Amino acid sequence: MLLLVFGIFQKPLIGSPLPDVPVKKQLHQITIKPDSVLGDEEVVIKLSGFEPDQKVTLKAQAGNWRSKAIFKADSLGNVDLSKQAPISGTYRGIDGMGLIWSLKRTDDKTVDRKQKPYNGDVYKLPIIRLEKNSRVAKAGLKENDVLVAMDGKPIQNQKELFNRIQNHLESASKSQQDVTFNIKIERNGHPLTLPIIVHKEDLSKRWYKGVILGSRLIRIFLIEAEVEGKVVASTIFKQYDVAADVTELAVRENGLVGSLFKPGSTGPHPGIIVLGGASGGIISASYDAKMLASHGYAALALAYFAYEDLPPWLINIPLEYFGDAIQWMENHPAVTSNKIGVLGRSKGGELALLLGATFPKLKAVVAYVPSHVVWGGGRNMSSWTINGKPLDFVPLRHIVKLYEHPPIRFTPMFLLSLQNTSAVEKAVIPVERINGPVLLISGEDDQAWPSTLMSEMVMKRLSRFKHPFPYQHLSYEGAGHIIINPYYPTTILHGVHPIFKFDIAYGGNPQDNAFACKDSWPKVLQFLKKSLTP
Repeated sequence: MLLLVFGIFQKPLIGSPLPDVPVKKQLHQITIKPDSVLGDEEVVIKLSGFEPDQKVTLKAQAGNWRSKAIFKADSLGNVDLSKQAPISGTYRGIDGMGLIWSLKRTDDKTVDRKQKPYNGDVYKLPIIRLEKNSRVAKAGLKENDVLVAMDGKPIQNQKELFNRIQNHLESASKSQQDVTFNIKIERNGHPLTLPIIVHKEDLSKRWYKGVILGSRLIRIFLIEAEVEGKVVASTIFKQYDVAADVTELAVRENGLVGSLFKPGSTGPHPGIIVLGGASGGIISASYDAKMLASHGYAALALAYFAYEDLPPWLINIPLEYFGDAIQWMENHPAVTSNKIGVLGRSKGGELALLLGATFPKLKAVVAYVPSHVVWGGGRNMSSWTINGKPLDFVPLRHIVKLYEHPPIRFTPMFLLSLQNTSAVEKAVIPVERINGPVLLISGEDDQAWPSTLMSEMVMKRLSRFKHPFPYQHLSYEGAGHIIINPYYPTTILHGVHPIFKFDIAYGGNPQDNAFACKDSWPKVLQFLKKSLTP
């Protein structure tokens, strides 16, 4: 019987070869997990389906920013960026997020810090809460819808949305006609356009009352794999600047100008006042405040000059303004009143130390690339006042020849100025008065000012006065002035100051800057948790 069966199968093969059965090749593939993350979260990028030992060029793109790295696939045709170093590219060594922090502008123009960091940024406004009786609810808008555009133009923040609405209402009030305008939304990932009608009898009312929006910045990264110049696989992943459940409250009370970012979890929460540097405005403080709120803190991004009705220059800013902010935080129901700290960068780091030394209600201080003394704010005048009196400051001694070869390295000028020992003694910040732990972060190649040296001066003073709380200095070899949250491009080594218009050198290099960002941020979070949580 077996022979019969064998013979049956053998018969068709007599005189003809067995046809080749095509083997389906595994498709080239890029996998990114997770593919949607908070800005300080790492992703794992893997390639599969390639020939063993095959060279693969991996490229990343975000707007007009680019990076690339060439890898050699392993014996199975796979590449894992978290375990393999590139043969060459925009970064070196094993680094799972190297493609992201090594992104570089495709043009070589000096970066204007007033510009957005990515042309590929997408702003969206998720609706966090919506009262059922609001006009927009009756028009069909629902909670968890995401506002994308109005009248065909993208919405970049809540204030811009309301300004556009107000313009509609003002023009319509003159004609006393009903107002209709279109809002583009996303609902469960699908685009939808809704016509919003405001009746003429409601023109004087805030028809949008009851709508609470939370702005999120989405960075979309395109990742492509090339073999011999041909794209064989591609995918995207998204990076958010804030958690989905964080809400934003515009603060315009008692002369304060800021934004409070509140976590979605039940409060109250430890509070942190977040301060930007000598660029003014509120953008940089908002980035930090959003991230801190995503980690459970009620974070107030506080502007203090060059924004709205605040003073245009960093001159004679009263410290009482910040005292009012502390009191406002104490009284806010979302904030644990006896657990408030302060975080500042650069000139904001100087300010954070000064506020900690002035207001004992602040229970923790984080100062990025700070100063141990008060410096002037321009025009040979102090940056700060208290009780109407300008604080003593160290005047900056200019080195003219350094201005002739931009980008300008200001560190030599600050070092020269610190030789004025009399001025330094008068302007030193009494950090020993800080009523809590202190964390300092600096880059040893800081070319904006000597933040490592000045941080060491803070440490020596704390030690000399036997500060009763923990204090630590994280100093990073090779890093410059721009130490920010991790997984953000660190290739900007100089930029035009938005107020003084100088092209300023920041120092450092992309690789060491990236390490400083990655290493310091979790330590900042751990410091705040230990200092401000029960």
